[in-house]
Amino acid sequence: MHGPALLGLSLWTLAAHAAEPINLHFNERPPYLVSGQGGAVTGLTADRAAEAFRQAGIPFAWVKTPALRQLALLKESASRDCLVGWYKNPERERFARYTLPIYRDGRIIALSSARTADLAGSDRLNRLLKNPELTLLVKDGYSYGADVDRRIRQLKPRIYGVAQESGYMLRMILEGNGSYLLAAEEEARALIAHEGLDLGKFRLIPLSDAPLGELRHIACSRKVPGREIEALNAAIRRLPGMPRP
Repeated sequence: MHGPALLGLSLWTLAAHAAEPINLHFNERPPYLVSGQGGAVTGLTADRAAEAFRQAGIPFAWVKTPALRQLALLKESASRDCLVGWYKNPERERFARYTLPIYRDGRIIALSSARTADLAGSDRLNRLLKNPELTLLVKDGYSYGADVDRRIRQLKPRIYGVAQESGYMLRMILEGNGSYLLAAEEEARALIAHEGLDLGKFRLIPLSDAPLGELRHIACSRKVPGREIEALNAAIRRLPGMPRP
């Protein structure tokens, strides 16, 4: 690359470095996003997102923000905000700019207390959602992917909406305040360990009719221009192990 093309790339890199840093929002969610010493954030999606920003030459700063507030910031589109590891769905695409995917989840499982006898033999997601005796714990504002969201709307399970973070939901399960929740298996195991809880007190139920794991993206407000999204996408394409859309 030389001449005008090289000059254009150099000018873009200088402009990116001079730009106001992007607020990179996260909430504590092992194994995807885990805060550490000195403001560091690591995890399955945090590491990939941070590397994409670094390679794109776009300055950023981690900001710990509740999940519902993160969505509100993108809807307001008043500042340079991005969220890490969010699913893409039609509602969110109306107000957010998405990068290419940075991670693909494992298949969804059901997580219940080991003492919840009603779930014994429930190895199908549709069977769980149709059971009127069971209560599904759902975190407010979360998507479980297009396929699972559609099944929840159609089958109308009894739902208990929860505003608190996922660790609180685990304790609700153990206390009998909800029959089960849905999560990727890697998330369920990491969250139980992160909260210092006993894995033996839970039942992890594989679901034979669960869809393939969902893709996770970086989602940004409309204040983040398209050229920066394209720079992030170019960086994501260069990173090893990225999932295919």
